[in-house]
Amino acid sequence: MTTVSLTQIPDNWNVPGSNAEITAIRSGNTPTAMPLRVLLIGQLAGGIAQANVPVPVTDPSQPPALFGTGTALARQAVKFLGAGPYVQVDVIGVAPAQGAVAATGAILPAGTATGNGTIAVLVGGVRVPVVLTKGTTAAQAQAAIVAALATVTDAATIATAVADGASASVNFTVKEVGVHGNSIDLRMSAAHADQVPGLTFAVTPFSGGAGSPDITSALDAVSNVWYTDMHLCLTDAPNLATFTTELTRRYGAMVRKDAHGFIGIRGSYSDALALQATLNCPYLCVLPANNPLWSPWEAGAVLCAVAAQASNSDPARQMQDLVLTGLEGLGPADADLYDETMRNVLLGTGGSTFKVGQDGTVSLERVVTTYQTDANGLPDTAWQDIMTVKTDTRVRYEWRSYTSSWSRLKLADDGSTLSLADGVLTPSIAKTEALIQMKLWEAQGWIENVDGLADQVQFWRDPQNKNRLLYVMPIQVIGNVIRVDGQIQTEY
Repeated sequence: MTTVSLTQIPDNWNVPGSNAEITAIRSGNTPTAMPLRVLLIGQLAGGIAQANVPVPVTDPSQPPALFGTGTALARQAVKFLGAGPYVQVDVIGVAPAQGAVAATGAILPAGTATGNGTIAVLVGGVRVPVVLTKGTTAAQAQAAIVAALATVTDAATIATAVADGASASVNFTVKEVGVHGNSIDLRMSAAHADQVPGLTFAVTPFSGGAGSPDITSALDAVSNVWYTDMHLCLTDAPNLATFTTELTRRYGAMVRKDAHGFIGIRGSYSDALALQATLNCPYLCVLPANNPLWSPWEAGAVLCAVAAQASNSDPARQMQDLVLTGLEGLGPADADLYDETMRNVLLGTGGSTFKVGQDGTVSLERVVTTYQTDANGLPDTAWQDIMTVKTDTRVRYEWRSYTSSWSRLKLADDGSTLSLADGVLTPSIAKTEALIQMKLWEAQGWIENVDGLADQVQFWRDPQNKNRLLYVMPIQVIGNVIRVDGQIQTEY
């Protein structure tokens, strides 16, 4: 006999009439809308925002005033908003470390111009054109560079430039302190149109920056807030250890605030391998690049924006060929790009890779996590690709959302005379509903082989706790067309 439990209409109501409760019940035929919320973490080196207080941003005009014009935190936020303008994003900063030192660099002109033309200084990827005329000396070029930098706000807010009193050198100092300033690019444009005959320029890259703040206080401030994705612009070893520990905590069964982390790094092939060797986290993706114009926190933030949106739309779909919006024209020169052999090794050791098109467009090649070995130290590819981790997260969220409708059900054994009573759940009924949900996820293209795994799906009542339903639900994340290998045979 079918029954219904009424919660708003009392059984002892005597007044004639028709009454009906209205309640919402999930059909179970469509997926739940997965939340998407991102946190950007960095150093607060200026602006009106307070340390360890998350601030929502929605417009690229906001970060400079909030976090300091030209700072790494502000620039990563601007890049993120350019690639993910409709994503809910918060930004949180920590105060600089005590005694931190700013990075410095230099450009030393030499010779005398034998013709008219324009040179260009690039500071953090920002172009500063400098017009020079025939007869310009090294000392005059020095003064022209200093004057030109002051007129280009985007560059002037990244670093200051002063003339060296003892030589023709232009000395640059990053405006915010910290070791991360060493990763800001400084160079002369190599473009043919940016050359003036007779003058040469020796560039000393940014270096000497020291000190990095501890992000623990920022993470503690948002420990109970669910962010699906996070980007960190401070990539020193202590902060990376803190970051991966927090990502692992959030993924735990009793926390269930899964967050996937992203970072960008600047370095040679050996630099990238050395850093990746220190990491082994399924919930972290690294994007290395050798000598790009962009700053690593800009590339990491763009990757975070692109990957967060793509995985929210379809967690099981690979990200190959997705464009890293905002990085066009800022990629490494051809001579600096990791070649295929290098990229193959980087991918196998936890580094994600990208491609640079002829038009300067930067697009993803493959996004992998830093997970490399299991708990026993043995090589393992279980969570190599970001799609596996993101799909696991999505399935857990969908299943927990679905089972939330069981919150007022009673639990009986299979075969019980109560199994057909209103508000009673049995293990067999739970398994049936689980298989229905798994078929739904299969129809979405997230998992596969549900029929083949159906017999392995098990639900049972805990013999030691009558209020506890236990289960095992194996899933297989669907594959992707990452490699197409074969043989083309020419007949003759």
